[in-house]
Amino acid sequence: MEQHIDTPAHSSTSESFPMDLVGMGRKRLEALFDAQSKLIDTLPDLSREWISCAEAERDLSSDLLAKLRAARSIPESTKVYQEWLSRRMEMFADETRMLLADAQKLVDVSARLFAIDMASKAPASAEPTAKPEVH
Repeated sequence: MEQHIDTPAHSSTSESFPMDLVGMGRKRLEALFDAQSKLIDTLPDLSREWISCAEAERDLSSDLLAKLRAARSIPESTKVYQEWLSRRMEMFADETRMLLADAQKLVDVSARLFAIDMASKAPASAEPTAKPEVH
């Protein structure tokens, strides 16, 4: 006697599941590559900005030394120092703003990478976890 087992036909859900999974994986990879690309693009820009700041500080210090050598009196030297200090404080304020803006750029890119990483580690089921009782 020959047994014949009826198997249910594949539903559209089971056929589309692997494609959905592949699509989700592809989207995550694209998002990851996009975030990494932004990070890679951001770092050289930041480096150029800070090199420019270092060069400006070097030039300011060089100018200070030249003016101090040329100064013939204490009041002239004092005026040179005051001008230098004023310019240095402006540069410090600009560098502080730049530092905060750069930190924000890095935080934004890092948050995107972290969000992508956390999404990949999320459990497949959406079941809520039981909260411990607090007494």
